[in-house]
Amino acid sequence: MPAAVRSQLALPGAPAKVRVQRLARGCPLEPYELKIAELWERWQKISEAIERMSGPRAVLGEAPDALVHATPAPATKTRRGRRPIHHWPLIERLDAEFCLTSCAETRRPPSWKERRAALAKKLGTDTPHLKTLQRRLPKLRS
Repeated sequence: MPAAVRSQLALPGAPAKVRVQRLARGCPLEPYELKIAELWERWQKISEAIERMSGPRAVLGEAPDALVHATPAPATKTRRGRRPIHHWPLIERLDAEFCLTSCAETRRPPSWKERRAALAKKLGTDTPHLKTLQRRLPKLRS
């Protein structure tokens, strides 16, 4: 049976000619055949619409330009949150140097206040708070 006849049979208001043909055959289409016919016709309509959108140069598996450019390109490197305030590798290096020289001179580990004062001499006003230093820098034991 041609697809056109099947699709007309699937419609509730089929023309009289089609109804007569169906009755003359004596075997109406099964419900699953009607569903298959509907799906096939939908598929053909969709594929025709895609062909019209993409034009004659389309290759199977290639999306039309409108669909390609509709999605943004992924970012190569994204950083979430605010930028860091302090340059921690520099702070850690300066602190390690001060701790080595201080331990060599006084034969005891420097206190946190001494460590912060030494960093304040090198960094100026950009010195982190004492509690921040205690969290980020290694603890020295005597």
